[in-house]
Amino acid sequence: MQIQNLILWTILCGLTWTPVCDAQYQNNRSNQIFEFCYNFKFKSADSLLKVFNAESGGKDLVESNLLESNILWWKIVSGNNDEKLKLQFYDRIYKSEKLIEAQKKFDHPLIFKTISMYGYLSRMDILSENYFKAFFRIRKCIRYLKSSFGNETKYPFFFLTTGLYNYYRASAGDSYPLLLPYLKLYPSGNKKTGISYLEKASESPNKFLNTEAHYFLMKIYLDENKHLNSLKYSEVLCQRFPGNGLFMYYKFLALLRSGRKNEAWLFMKTILTSLKENPELSPNQVQHFKYLMNKNWNEFS
Repeated sequence: MQIQNLILWTILCGLTWTPVCDAQYQNNRSNQIFEFCYNFKFKSADSLLKVFNAESGGKDLVESNLLESNILWWKIVSGNNDEKLKLQFYDRIYKSEKLIEAQKKFDHPLIFKTISMYGYLSRMDILSENYFKAFFRIRKCIRYLKSSFGNETKYPFFFLTTGLYNYYRASAGDSYPLLLPYLKLYPSGNKKTGISYLEKASESPNKFLNTEAHYFLMKIYLDENKHLNSLKYSEVLCQRFPGNGLFMYYKFLALLRSGRKNEAWLFMKTILTSLKENPELSPNQVQHFKYLMNKNWNEFS
């Protein structure tokens, strides 16, 4: 399974961050919940989810479960290692999966939700080292991805998912040539096409699509050692969501890797102050980012 695991990990890099609810069709409560998550206001997001459920009267269970999954995901990636959160995450996603599979008609918004849902599930399986499960989840994810290819102009959210797949699928082949025979099992990809689609998504008037595209372009350029490009996108994200520790962390990393150590050191202090002053974060979450930044600082000092 080692080769399959490597393929999964490389491709999954581009299928694990898209918001599971289609922001183009969300109501104001859903939008506000995403805003809270992006700003690391998790208690506020939990409270607003209760309001959302009360107002919907339990009629939109798919949306409710996916919104809660999104909140739980953000809590986990922000350094909350409580195993109960992972169990809750799986529970909400499984409920969404059953509800979605019962649908008779898959329109574009539902396809997008399904792609994102299986991306989230696969990522969590990888983090939990459940590679066998992840393998089958990614196969399902790619099945829905295939049905979305070519529909990007009709449904702009597909610029994000198609762009991510193209870039990371091609990246897998470039980074690991020995995997090329195995990668033929998956649709081919193209880095230039991937970047182009992500740039189109980053220009969208939709705030959430725009934000997700900015995040991935920031991360891709950082991985490619194009630090100035990465900083351009990270600065937009940090201005838009000044409480987001993950966005700030990537800006710190770009500064550090570009040799701007003094700026990186000062920004690290800014990040820690911001996180410590957030009453909705636990000490463990603050410590999580402190540990990451200290580790990176030591590697580059």
